[in-house]
Amino acid sequence: MGMRDIIDDLRAVITFFTIIPIGGSHDVSRALINAWIAIIIIPPITGLLPGLLGYYLGFFIHNGLFIASITYLLLLVLTGGLNHIDGFADVVDALMVRGGSIEDRIRVLKDRIGGALHR
Repeated sequence: MGMRDIIDDLRAVITFFTIIPIGGSHDVSRALINAWIAIIIIPPITGLLPGLLGYYLGFFIHNGLFIASITYLLLLVLTGGLNHIDGFADVVDALMVRGGSIEDRIRVLKDRIGGALHR
């Protein structure tokens, strides 16, 4: 695996879990294959960036509710407004398909009725 493949894998994971426009593949299958990278990459993006914003806003604004609202708004912007447990559960369902091909995993990911146990 070359450096270009590693960068493309990172881009696929970041564009799958966020709306950050970094180019690269929007290939869901590539993001699912490399979902382990998300554990390393996504928390700093969706946790550290809003957290730092809230921290530094605290120096200028002394209203905790307002700071929390702005911080949460940044989180929603970074994730495309999809900050909910159902999206995370769908990804976990797709990853838990046993012996399934990547096409099976994508089908489970996009299934609105049930998850991996529904199969």
